[in-house]
Amino acid sequence: MSRIEPREQIVAMSGYHSPQVDVPVRLNTNESPFAPPAAWVESLAGIAASIDWNRYPDRSATALRAEIASRCDPADIRGYAERLDLELTPMQQADEEAVRHAR
Repeated sequence: MSRIEPREQIVAMSGYHSPQVDVPVRLNTNESPFAPPAAWVESLAGIAASIDWNRYPDRSATALRAEIASRCDPADIRGYAERLDLELTPMQQADEEAVRHAR
């Protein structure tokens, strides 16, 4: 099976890189001048302490999926076919036809 390569226009693009300037706080790389709140650090430590680090997590991510579903309207979530379209379009050569899902 051959590897699918991005089209020439995508390969020719240069990636985005934030300059690493010599300043106390690099806001251009989303650094914060402030430490996280103590309550957040304590909460994170409590969560980390409750994890069974010697066990693999639930492969289906059942709790995570349930939590996300409780907070989101399914109409706001892009479908699987659209996600594939967004990911594979850069791989399509300009002269190739593509199978598209119905919108």
